[in-house]
Amino acid sequence: MPVVGLALSVNRCWTMAAVYHAPNRLQDGAERWHAWVRREGVRRCGAVSMVIVVMGVSGSGKTVVGEALARRLNWVLEDADNWHPASNIEKMHSGAALTDEDREPWLRALNRAIRNWVGDKRDVVLACSALRKWHRNALRAGLPERESVRFVYLKGTYEEIGRRLSLRVGHFMPESLLKSQFAALEEPDSSEALVVDVSHPVATVVDSIVTGLRLGSSTRLESRRKLP
Repeated sequence: MPVVGLALSVNRCWTMAAVYHAPNRLQDGAERWHAWVRREGVRRCGAVSMVIVVMGVSGSGKTVVGEALARRLNWVLEDADNWHPASNIEKMHSGAALTDEDREPWLRALNRAIRNWVGDKRDVVLACSALRKWHRNALRAGLPERESVRFVYLKGTYEEIGRRLSLRVGHFMPESLLKSQFAALEEPDSSEALVVDVSHPVATVVDSIVTGLRLGSSTRLESRRKLP
């Protein structure tokens, strides 16, 4: 059976490429193409891999938004909590806030993971607090391409986040630590991160991220098909 390759080139070298068996998948032309785009997600061609760090205080929705974004893009989701040593998790369970000394080995482990993902050309969504500016600098340390790591800050008020935490079950971060999280938070501005309001539904938040980071969608890819 003949094989037909399709490639869609877009601005800044964003591409979607697929290989189809003809005539089954090509018989409906553009309609089948767009269906495949929606199903398979968005990929980039000719660019370094990307790690999107979904950041914010506990209760801001990092994992929920990260899961939805990873599904949308067909990327891998990683949770930074999994890199905490047992001593850090035990400390947070007890209601004690982590110090910068506690966070240093955690951030080093995450940085090694990020460099490995980029080196292996893996696109990853990472849910991570990254509260302070030096935390964010530590995460992207040693990467030659600044755009290999992009930050998305889930911004919410103390009252909104507190209400969310009061409804959560099965997470080791107690509500009592929320005040220390906000005290430690050094909010990134628009030059450092994409800032998204968490008061909106998850689907709307994900749409804002996809648009803000120019990750594309079937309709946006179509609108950028014309080359300069």
